[in-house]
Amino acid sequence: MRYAITAFFAVAVLSSAAIGSTLAATDTDGDGLTDATENTLGTDPNDPDIDDDGIPDDVETTRPDGTGPGEAVDTDGDGTIDALGADSDGDGITDTDEVALGTAPRDADSDRDDINDTVETTRPDGTGPGEIVDTDGDGTIDALDTDSDGDGTDDTNEGTGDNDGDGTPDYRDDADEDDPDGDLDGDGLAAIDEVNKLSTVREGSY
Repeated sequence: MRYAITAFFAVAVLSSAAIGSTLAATDTDGDGLTDATENTLGTDPNDPDIDDDGIPDDVETTRPDGTGPGEAVDTDGDGTIDALGADSDGDGITDTDEVALGTAPRDADSDRDDINDTVETTRPDGTGPGEIVDTDGDGTIDALDTDSDGDGTDDTNEGTGDNDGDGTPDYRDDADEDDPDGDLDGDGLAAIDEVNKLSTVREGSY
């Protein structure tokens, strides 16, 4: 009788462990994260994309080095993990819009030209961010184009300054020196100064 009772309890313990293991391994929404992990992260075991940004939870809880899924990844360090945040990289463009644009939801500067995606997806009239802006019309939006104005000089080198003072930033201006304040011949004198200098010389020649 003693052996029967001992055997019964042994079976009960093993069954309980098996049930616990099964529950721990359950992935109700099939997103690659166990329900237990989702409960720990604060995501929803019944929703594979809790923040509805078009990026599955398993992707947003996987680190850049491939560790995951199930990691508490917080790209912009704002205290909200990517799987629950509307703007993972904190660049002012929602992850939903980044997916639509083709930019990187976890990189505030998708083309690595030192100009933030927020700036490159804002139109000259100020509309944005999150707009499809393609300055040179080559089919690649500025936020993914290393030479937005197609002038042969990389955006990294041109930057957001306005060399000729015409109101258009250099990286979007294919003629950075064509206004009065520009220096077309690269001699250190603005065009307006060259005109004034020439006028002075002519006047002095009479």
